[in-house]
Amino acid sequence: MEVAVNYNKIGDKIRERRMFLKMTQEKLANEIDVSASFISDIENGRRKMSLETMIKISIVLKTSLDYFILDNINSVKIKNEIKIEQLKNLLQPIDEKEQSTFLDFTINSARYLASRKR
Repeated sequence: MEVAVNYNKIGDKIRERRMFLKMTQEKLANEIDVSASFISDIENGRRKMSLETMIKISIVLKTSLDYFILDNINSVKIKNEIKIEQLKNLLQPIDEKEQSTFLDFTINSARYLASRKR
């Protein structure tokens, strides 16, 4: 059985998650005891990493290996969790009344989508 690993896609996902956490390549590199240029090479698909390094990266970036290597329902779940965190961050500077209006809109949209499934 042959398995094709898309290291460019893995690198893209690492970069995406690192940037979402507002972490520099240097910070990630320091956390897992590698060089920043190694992180750059991984993110750009120029170098492969060991499983041990990938596990360290997933721990520091607070996600699962699944997110980096599989395109399945668990990845969608993790992406949705990331989007919820992004939404929380975006709502922080907005006053409570506007947050309430936005959340009401979101809840009503979810209700509409749920009603279509019945």
